[in-house]
Amino acid sequence: MEIAPIRTRALEPPQDDLKAVLDESLTGLRERDIVMITSKVVAIDQGRCVKQEGADRDALTRAESDQVVEVEHPPYRFLLAVKHGTIFAYAGIDDSNSQEYYVLPPERPFAAAEEVGRHLRERHGVKEFGVVITDSHLTPLRRGVTGTSVGFWGIEPLRDYRGTPDIFGHLLEHTQTNIPDSLASICSMVMGEGDEQTPVAVVSNPGNVDFTDRPTGPRDIEIPLEEDLFAPFLRKFGEKS
Repeated sequence: MEIAPIRTRALEPPQDDLKAVLDESLTGLRERDIVMITSKVVAIDQGRCVKQEGADRDALTRAESDQVVEVEHPPYRFLLAVKHGTIFAYAGIDDSNSQEYYVLPPERPFAAAEEVGRHLRERHGVKEFGVVITDSHLTPLRRGVTGTSVGFWGIEPLRDYRGTPDIFGHLLEHTQTNIPDSLASICSMVMGEGDEQTPVAVVSNPGNVDFTDRPTGPRDIEIPLEEDLFAPFLRKFGEKS
């Protein structure tokens, strides 16, 4: 597998043209390439920007979130929120690399991934091709951010090992590999978090990834809280704290 970060011009809040930037910056896309795009530039393309002056980040977070928990952890105080099926600080609302704006999470990221993907597929004349929209998030009990996906198109998201044997012949009962989140995590290393100005990466030779033209959506990858393996621990931890 090869991962190539793509340097682009800066997309300017409050709104800019992502497709034009991709057309300027991407050349020679090939069959079975997967284009990774940060959610921030997708949100800027959608005009999802609010002037910081006079805005209330907490109020914006609550308006954007499915669930919110206020965390008092002196000397820090922040909001943890569920958005796009993932836990983010402040629902992923960002004020870095965004001039004097808050950049909100993109709307309908699966539809946005499809729109960009079909545009690039037609422009570059490829058939098996995918797009993943990425964001950074915190992992419990770990320092630092890693990448996760918030939307994707053109790829089957799960590699299913259930019912197949391990190396000793025991049948696996639960194992599935999350393809878009795995790609987002590794690509976050080469795309960076600072002034790299590489909000796009191209994954080539992705290995055992199945490409598809079917519509994809949150139900393909999200798990309800009542089915989540970590739900009992999280509830217990919340009570203890």
